[in-house]
Amino acid sequence: MGLTLAELSAEVAFAEAQRSDLHAAGAAGPLSTEKAAAALLSGLFSPVALQWKTEIANGLTATVRAEVSRELTCWPPEWVHLTVSHAEGVSDDRLQRCLEIKVPSSVLPAQLDKILAGASFTGSNCEAEEASTSNLSDETMAIIDQCQARGISQPMSLAQWHHAVCGHHALFNLRCLLSGDSSFLQNEPRFWCQALCDIERLARHGETSGSWPRSRVTGGIADEVHLRHLVSTDPALSGRVSVASSLESLQEQLQLSSHTHGVHGFLLGGATHWYSAAVVSRDRLTRPGHNKIYFFDSYNTPLAAVMSNADIESMVEEQLCVSRTSSMDALKQNPAWAHKPNAHLETAFEEGVEEWWKGVRKASVFWQHKPLDVRRQLMRMDLQLVRDFLRVLADAYCSA
Repeated sequence: MGLTLAELSAEVAFAEAQRSDLHAAGAAGPLSTEKAAAALLSGLFSPVALQWKTEIANGLTATVRAEVSRELTCWPPEWVHLTVSHAEGVSDDRLQRCLEIKVPSSVLPAQLDKILAGASFTGSNCEAEEASTSNLSDETMAIIDQCQARGISQPMSLAQWHHAVCGHHALFNLRCLLSGDSSFLQNEPRFWCQALCDIERLARHGETSGSWPRSRVTGGIADEVHLRHLVSTDPALSGRVSVASSLESLQEQLQLSSHTHGVHGFLLGGATHWYSAAVVSRDRLTRPGHNKIYFFDSYNTPLAAVMSNADIESMVEEQLCVSRTSSMDALKQNPAWAHKPNAHLETAFEEGVEEWWKGVRKASVFWQHKPLDVRRQLMRMDLQLVRDFLRVLADAYCSA
């Protein structure tokens, strides 16, 4: 029976290690039993990568790679690397280097299908362009919440399932409105086409400039510095999108200019999540009247009408209640927790699961399974920021 590609990769790596030992010893031929024992055990504890490849449409090859190391506690690992590249000799500006992103190993076939479809997308340019017609209105979008008194509507976004890519979702929603065509909001292959291209742009810039390692962005996370780079280097976004990760930053930018013509987008950073809002001037609306604010949350939590502290506290407790079952289910995916009684899972939900690094206990805000009080505070901070962001935008653009 022949070796699989994964087994062959591991064997070749071990053979390379053996050759290195021989070269270091300055000798050729078999190893001594002492060196052979050391080489075998060294290979056993060395990390290896297993990968599976398949050809997909448009001359592309999709690869899933999983890393195996002594720190691994379950199989498959929680995250795996997905890359999509052209076959050798095929040229494509979007794929001068392979498109890459880490995805959860729990990804569903239908979800992975959308990523691969986005990577092989051959339609028109994904970049935002100034629309030649005005077709933005509540009637062209599925509105899930609104505050008519302040001129705020919240359309339904493409639902986020990859929990690291909220920044890319926020930017994608703005691109759709900047293009003047809200029909793209639910187009998942188009989203992944844009997100993968943006991730590759960030990875290249980080490598060439030394600003950040490639691995910092291929996981899907986009911090403020990354979003600012994407906006400032894209002619379709520069000058049309502002980035604010605090209320003070938003207020400072609005002091410089609070007038808009057409559509102006805002990337709004919460405590744990990126949101976005687009201010549409009255002349760009299907039904001209007052300026309009379209607010987006990639989890589609209705937030446009949140105004009071009581609203916020009610939403926090509701979300925590809903998350209890999913949080405990996530714990059960870990073999160390799979057979523990429910009482232990309940305790973990309340108190969190401690994490350590080099003998030092991490701050609980960085634990994967955070204590209930920490999650409550982070949710409260997010919702307070959303409320204040929308209040400031409404005062600047939609007040009578």
